[in-house]
Amino acid sequence: MSATTTTSTTSTITAPASSAEGTRPRGNRLIRFLQLKRYQYEVTFSLYMLTPVEKVVFNTFLFIALSLLIIAVSFYLPHHIAVVASRAWWYYAGDEHGVREL
Repeated sequence: MSATTTTSTTSTITAPASSAEGTRPRGNRLIRFLQLKRYQYEVTFSLYMLTPVEKVVFNTFLFIALSLLIIAVSFYLPHHIAVVASRAWWYYAGDEHGVREL
């Protein structure tokens, strides 16, 4: 009969010392927040699997589309709201004297 011996090695893992919330630099929370938003953006639009060049192309198209949308809304929305208000006043009162024309 042979006796078998087993040896086990144990290593102790110590957790890093936690610092109090007041001693952390203020910018750390902002950086973590911005990193989280970038991660959410890349995961939402599946950008994490694109090459850097493809990311630049996608972000350029997105920037141009949003810029054109903002410009169009700022130019045409005030006039459109005035027209809709004029028509709503006409349906309500039957005349167009209560609404100022642009």
